[in-house]
Amino acid sequence: MAKNLEEIAKLLKHTKFKRKWFGGIDEEDVWKKLGRLQSEYSELIEENSRKHDALVNQWQEYAASLEKQLQERRESPQLPPVNPKVYSKSPINSTENQKYGRG
Repeated sequence: MAKNLEEIAKLLKHTKFKRKWFGGIDEEDVWKKLGRLQSEYSELIEENSRKHDALVNQWQEYAASLEKQLQERRESPQLPPVNPKVYSKSPINSTENQKYGRG
């Protein structure tokens, strides 16, 4: 089974058809090899579909866990807001900074 499109392209590039004595190539051989190529494409599409479904399920589970966390935070008691220290003067322009040449 091909794992990606490059492998299928390589398979197609190296495909050789049986020749007939008269009239070019053997039609039965062409159909046989086209059937093999079609099955490779089908298997690759099915594999990619399974991977896609698994990734979608992972993201849905992750989204559900985030929603659950948000719900738990909404239901938990809120802590009172912390009051930031209020300066009467800006600490950058204070006289202490000017003493040490930083102002």
